[in-house]
Amino acid sequence: MNFKLKMIAAAAAMVVAGGASAAPINNGANGNGDLFFNIWDRTGSYTRNLGIDLNSFETLVATGKTNLVFGADTLLTSFLGTHTGALNWNVLATDKQGAVRVLETAQAAAKLTNKDSNIVVTAAGQTTALVTGINSKLAASNSAIYGTADTGYINRATSGSNVGISVINNNIGWTTAALGTLNNNSFANGLLLKEALGNATGITAIQIATLGGGDTRAWFKDGTLTIAAAVPEPESYAMLLAGLGMLGFMARRRLSNRA
Repeated sequence: MNFKLKMIAAAAAMVVAGGASAAPINNGANGNGDLFFNIWDRTGSYTRNLGIDLNSFETLVATGKTNLVFGADTLLTSFLGTHTGALNWNVLATDKQGAVRVLETAQAAAKLTNKDSNIVVTAAGQTTALVTGINSKLAASNSAIYGTADTGYINRATSGSNVGISVINNNIGWTTAALGTLNNNSFANGLLLKEALGNATGITAIQIATLGGGDTRAWFKDGTLTIAAAVPEPESYAMLLAGLGMLGFMARRRLSNRA
């Protein structure tokens, strides 16, 4: 992957998102939902409103300068301290209007299965309902912990309108292998940002878009979620500095020749 100067510029565009103000997640029912982070096991989950909507996020990723860092708050620290089993995580958002879309982080190898009719519309509606349940605990905070009996528990597997991520992913053909684990802890093995695309009336086959062409990824390490464009390799810095040094030498030589 060729990083070079574009990645140097990305370093200057870093946004550290420590504690966003308390607000429910926009569930996308009227379009342009908010991104939210989830981490869970079989006994509970934690969700956090990331404070950026889908349209703004897509625009940011398109610049190639994304660098969002979300440090652990007290609730996440508490959750990780008491849930030490097999954890999965993702970032999710939806837009249920017009150009219907469901955004989710996914392993690079994850592929969507072509399915008939308006399955993306169905998945978007289920995500909207899930966010409504999550918001039941977000009136006074931008994050919360949920037990398996709570409507905001991310991994609910019940039928009907109150479903969790496993049912949503199954509907759009996304296997459990797409979900993040604690091994996805660096850019190199980070998750891609993928969208299942539909429309209000449904499509015959699911389309998939990878935001940023795979050059922007999400990873989770030591309680910190990072969504960022590619980090420059050490040799890229060396090449840049060497090039600048050569330009300086040539400029000095020209001035010397004119004297």
